[in-house]
Amino acid sequence: MDNFNIALKSFRDNIKDISTSLQHIYKQVPQSHIPSNLKEAHAHLSVLNENINSKPKEPAFPIISFKNKRSKTSDVAPNIVPEPLTHRLTTATREKFHLFSANQRFARLHSNQKYRRPKFSRISHSRPVPKHTRYDPIANPIDITAEEQELGIFNITNMGLIRKDANLDSFFELPSLQSKKVTLNTFSSQFQSPVSERKIFTTAVETCVKHKRTDANSPDLIRIEEITSPIGNKRMNNVMETVEKYYLIVKRGKFNTTADFESFRKTYKNKWRTMDEVLTQTEALCKKLRYPKVILDGKKLYDLEVDEVRPLTISKLHSCILNHLEAKSTIKLHKIIYRGKAGRHLAALKIQTAFRCYYAARQYRHLRALNIKAKIIQLYFRLYLKKLETKKNISLVRKERISKFTNRIEQFKQNWGKIKKSYRTEIHLGTLQPDKTCNFYYAKQNSQLMRVFALADPLLSIIYISPVDLHNDITEYYYSVLTLCNIPNVRSRLKFLTPNHGLNMENLYSTSKLLFLASKTINEIKDMIKGKIAYIVPNIPCEDDIWLSDLLDIPTMCTEPGLASCISTKTGCVPIFKSIDIKTPLQISHIKTPDEFYNTLSRLIYEHLDKDIWLFKINHETKSRGLAFFDTTKLKSVMKYRKYDVIKEEYLIEIHTELVKVLPISVKLVMITLWESWHSFLHAFCLYGGIIEETPHSRNNIASPCISICIEPDGGIVYLCAVDRMQSRDYFNAGVYYPQSSLPHGEILEIGWKIGKELYKNGVIGYAVIELVAFPDPYVDGGLPVYWGIDIRLNLGIITSAYFMFNVLVGGFVEGSSGKYYIEFEEHEDEFAVVEDLFGDDFTNFLTTTKPMRMRNEYILNKVINDQDQEEDKNVEDFNKFDERCFLFCWHVEHPDLSDLSIGGLFHMTRLESMTYSIETCKGAAFTIYEKLTNYHFGIMGIGNNRQDSIRVLSETFSFILQQAGPPPQPPSSFKPPPCEDYNLNELITKVKSVHKTLEKINKTGKKNYLVELL
Repeated sequence: MDNFNIALKSFRDNIKDISTSLQHIYKQVPQSHIPSNLKEAHAHLSVLNENINSKPKEPAFPIISFKNKRSKTSDVAPNIVPEPLTHRLTTATREKFHLFSANQRFARLHSNQKYRRPKFSRISHSRPVPKHTRYDPIANPIDITAEEQELGIFNITNMGLIRKDANLDSFFELPSLQSKKVTLNTFSSQFQSPVSERKIFTTAVETCVKHKRTDANSPDLIRIEEITSPIGNKRMNNVMETVEKYYLIVKRGKFNTTADFESFRKTYKNKWRTMDEVLTQTEALCKKLRYPKVILDGKKLYDLEVDEVRPLTISKLHSCILNHLEAKSTIKLHKIIYRGKAGRHLAALKIQTAFRCYYAARQYRHLRALNIKAKIIQLYFRLYLKKLETKKNISLVRKERISKFTNRIEQFKQNWGKIKKSYRTEIHLGTLQPDKTCNFYYAKQNSQLMRVFALADPLLSIIYISPVDLHNDITEYYYSVLTLCNIPNVRSRLKFLTPNHGLNMENLYSTSKLLFLASKTINEIKDMIKGKIAYIVPNIPCEDDIWLSDLLDIPTMCTEPGLASCISTKTGCVPIFKSIDIKTPLQISHIKTPDEFYNTLSRLIYEHLDKDIWLFKINHETKSRGLAFFDTTKLKSVMKYRKYDVIKEEYLIEIHTELVKVLPISVKLVMITLWESWHSFLHAFCLYGGIIEETPHSRNNIASPCISICIEPDGGIVYLCAVDRMQSRDYFNAGVYYPQSSLPHGEILEIGWKIGKELYKNGVIGYAVIELVAFPDPYVDGGLPVYWGIDIRLNLGIITSAYFMFNVLVGGFVEGSSGKYYIEFEEHEDEFAVVEDLFGDDFTNFLTTTKPMRMRNEYILNKVINDQDQEEDKNVEDFNKFDERCFLFCWHVEHPDLSDLSIGGLFHMTRLESMTYSIETCKGAAFTIYEKLTNYHFGIMGIGNNRQDSIRVLSETFSFILQQAGPPPQPPSSFKPPPCEDYNLNELITKVKSVHKTLEKINKTGKKNYLVELL
């Protein structure tokens, strides 16, 4: 027993000495530089030391139990029941070493318990591979330690020291596969400690002895600094000899006398003279290289210089240094690196290096910026090339379609003689150019609804394309009117279609564009015209009409859009008038800037001081939209110079100076709500082009006749109608009178024929409207009026559509010599017999009778001007058989208070108030409905036996509207509304009523030729 206690005490002392040495190493060396096996050995030693030094528990004595409970002074011996010895030993061992028993119960994880993810700890500290080695391991290799060699080739490959695709078959032989018995674990083995009980007392010692420290070239693997311990300690020397590695520390150019240094000197004392010289050289090199602290591998240093003393090189010294990174990081400090004689040279090198790096970086940044800009330029250049290519493709497609369009037109011209005598279908499009300032844009396209009255031709069928859905009351209205006018098979010959496009109608689209985008409607039209003769009749020709013609593979009753838009301008029509010797007013065009405008106008006023009014017209605008005028009597200088007989050149400067000041204030804009100011009008005038035009000398007795013709594809010129325009205010057109009476009818026909032929020579076919200005001859009193040609519009406008409706409603004919319109009665009967038999229609305000006084004339093709085969005119002087008819048509009547009234309610009120149209007498008011009355926009046609009677009918209709809806609201004056068209109903009603009163006075006084004064 004594021997056992002595051995146990010696074992405790050894463990205590080893633990003290390891603790001393832990204090001096950072944790990151200590090997993992040394840490593991220290941990096992700590556990073993605690277990040995722990106080032993009291022995498990036998349990004493008393069979009979008696007093404590009883001398009866207790009954002792001993426990089994094996159970006591097992329990003591498990409690001492914290082991678990096989039958110990553990709480299992239930559904109501949260799972906690186990924390993983790092079991190995692998050395990171330097950046330059990772990029190129062949050109920048590093030394592989012995421990890394023991880990295996796969670990070295994963570290990146060997390429993963390298062939390693030549370096080692792969072991053959062998079958081994599978070790099966029991259920209780998962709860046991991973360390077996058999080796629990020897694990720490074996680990410490067997796992010796090996050579390491990398300072990241291990760094051991200054180690201090008492010399002569026998037990410490035994441990250091077991380690077999010497760490020599050079601090500030001198070796520190540490335990490793003493052990190194003791080991190699036989060759210490040689090693002393090597160590002296090492100190000199460290001082020269200014290393503050270096840790050297003593054994490696000895191996290099053991044979003979040689001059120690820097490369050899570096191969023995263990703390490379620390030495390099310390030497980079400016306080150290630039000391000594070579400091200035090193500093200069550093400055040069830094500047070269800075300059190269700046050049690189500049090059990178240039590269980015070059990429952007290349991108936009490619987009530009793509755009050019797209434009080229579009132009090629356009040329191809225009060539097809031209071929269809040529074939259409050749076959027109047969087509107009055959059953045919017309597709009508009321196209207008999109304009946000145009009120009721889609309704104004539907103002072409009166085209459906062309069904008076029994060989014609019509497909009308509406841009918006037409209410059922509107379609029923036109069906009913055509049926009451004895047009056969109306519902089968007239179809209303709306393009099924699915677009947002807040953006403005023309009817042709909507139809082009509606493929379903296109297919429906193809089915309707399959096997039939069909062609398109547009309003204003545009590019979309060409695409529609190509899609439907049918011709169009119009010319090429580019030519049409050129001729239908204020400047484009002038060559047509001059080529046929029709006079035009003095005009100046091609004005590009406001200064040029003022200079040109000043020159015109200076050269024509007798002219009072000058008109300014924008090229592409119509219906008084782009129109303004200036009265030169507002200029004091003009009124002064008119009195002079001789006009000098100096007067021009004074006129120009005054004009620049007075014109923006005194100019009159006809559609004043369409323009914000005179400057906006002038900007549009210079941007889109326009003309400055003179007016007749006299302000009175000026008329504005318009001639509507049709240029047939075979060159025939058909006269349709001629009207006089009515102006509600100066130069603002609000209605038309039919027939015109400002020029002789023969002269009207001659003008229409000449212009039609000239247009046909230029390749124009279809409908055209010629606008003129007629006024008395200022040089011949009582002579024929003089006229000027001012505009040509190549479209089937609202004037022609209104005549189609009037012709169907009245059912008469045009007398060839006078141009007046007459109806014919078979016999004269008592009017009261007719009145008693009148009855109305629910969808219209028309009245008809079961006993008609006359038969409606059969449809006659419109006569071609200068046709030698024309029939002789009828004798219309028989008042018992013929009666004249006229109409006054106002196409835009706008009253907001009518929005609550339905179409049926409006016609019901007209019948109650006798505001009707009689089909038998061909007198009364007829309405043209464009859309639902919720948009309070429609037209009114007053028909009578003369102009006074038609004005009376329209005046009574306006009185009826005011009675039902009240006076129209005045435009707001507190704020400026957005630019839009202005059709003031108050001005229109005032104009119609004043003309009506004037005509009544003229009839009472007995004056006859009142028409010129009226116009």
